[in-house]
Amino acid sequence: MAPIGDLTPEWKEKFLKELCSRPSWLTEVRRDGKDTAAVSQVIKNEFDRRSADLTEDMRSKFVRRMEAYATACWSTCEAMHKLMLDDEQPENEKARLDPDHWYEVNLTNALLFANLTLDGLEQLVPGRLFSTRMPRNIVEDEGERDDFIEKCKVNYLRVILVLTETEEFKKYSGMDGLLDFYREECGLVVYNRAIPDFQIPTSGDLVNNILDLTYHLAKGRNCLVHCAGGSGRTGMVIAAIVKNLGVYDPVARIRRVKSTYVETFEQELFLKNVPKAIDARIVRERPMLAKAIAAEQLLQVFVTHGDKMADKNHNTIERKGSVEQLEEDNQEKLRTAYLKTFDMLDQDASGTLDRAEVTEWLNMCGSELNVEKVLGVLMGDEDQLTRERFADLMTTKVASSRREYDIGGSAF
Repeated sequence: MAPIGDLTPEWKEKFLKELCSRPSWLTEVRRDGKDTAAVSQVIKNEFDRRSADLTEDMRSKFVRRMEAYATACWSTCEAMHKLMLDDEQPENEKARLDPDHWYEVNLTNALLFANLTLDGLEQLVPGRLFSTRMPRNIVEDEGERDDFIEKCKVNYLRVILVLTETEEFKKYSGMDGLLDFYREECGLVVYNRAIPDFQIPTSGDLVNNILDLTYHLAKGRNCLVHCAGGSGRTGMVIAAIVKNLGVYDPVARIRRVKSTYVETFEQELFLKNVPKAIDARIVRERPMLAKAIAAEQLLQVFVTHGDKMADKNHNTIERKGSVEQLEEDNQEKLRTAYLKTFDMLDQDASGTLDRAEVTEWLNMCGSELNVEKVLGVLMGDEDQLTRERFADLMTTKVASSRREYDIGGSAF
C-alpha cells in the first residue's frame, strides 16, 4: 500500500526529535554532548530503517516499537554511564571488598595502546593479569586453602609470580612450602623473585621474570602476581609488565584498579628507569603484538622528542633510563629483540625501512597520529630508518602524560 498523507516528513521529523531527546533522568558524565549524539545516531539509524516502507496501518506498531527501542538505547547509555563512574573508583576503595580479592588489570587492545586503533583484530594479549595478597593461614584453615585453589580453577590460572622472601611464606601463609603448594595442588608454573618489603630488587633478574610473564600473557596464559600485601612490590611488577605491553603511563593506569599499587619513591624510581623491553619469543610467535608495541613506542618517542628530532641542531635525544642501564647481557638481548622486530618490518630485507614500509606498518596498527608528520620527523632528510636508528629509538625514554602519578608530581 502507498503511504497515507498523514505520514508527512514533518511528522517523521517531529517524532524522531522526540525519540532523540536526552531524558532528564540520564546521569551527566560529560558535557560535550558526544554521548547524546552517539545514542541519537543509533536511534536515527533504526528509525530510517523501519520508516523506509512505512504505511498508515503500520503507524501504531511503528510508534510503539520505536519508543521501546529509544527507551532501551537511553537505558543502556545510563547503565554504561554508571559503569564508567564505578570504574573511576579503584576497586580497593569500594565498600566491603574481600581482602583476598583478585584485582584484574585490563589488557584489551582498546586500553593497552593509547595511539593505535586495532579495530577488527583479535586481542593481541589474550591472557589475563591478576594480583592479590599472599593467601593467609592455608595450613590450619582448609577453607582458605580450598578457596585459593578454586579461584585458580575459576580464573583458569596458569602462571604465578611470588615476590616475597622465603621467611615471609610461613609468616603469612602458614607454610614454608608455599611454592610447592602452587605447583602441586594448584598446577601452576611458578616464579619466585624475592624483593624486600617496600623496596626494589637488589639481586636476581627481575627483568627476565617480567619478560617471561609478558610472554605468557601474550600466549593467552592467565597470570597472578603477589607479594605479602599485594600493593607495593606487586604494583611495581604489574606496572612493569603493563609498560612492556605498550602502556606509557603504567602507574596511572594500574592505580585506576588499585590506588595503593606502588608504595615508595624507590619503587617509582625503578619503574621510571626500567626500559620498555620486548621479548624475542614475542617477535617470533606473536608478530602482530610486537609490531603494535613497537609502533606505540615509536609514536611515543615522536610525542616526547619530536621537536628536538626535527631541530637540525639536535643530533641526539635523551636516552637516560634506557638500555644503557641494563646489565650487559640484558642489553644485548633487548637490542637483539628490537633488531628482530626491525627485520620483521623490513619486507624487502634491504636493511632500512623506507617511507612506504613505515607507512604500511603504522597504518596497519591504526595510528591515530598524523602518520606523514611522524614520518617526516622520525626518518629525517634521508627518508629512511636504519636498523641501528630503529633500535636506538625503541630504547629511548618517553614521557608519561599522567603527571599526577609521577615522582614528585613532575613528568617522567
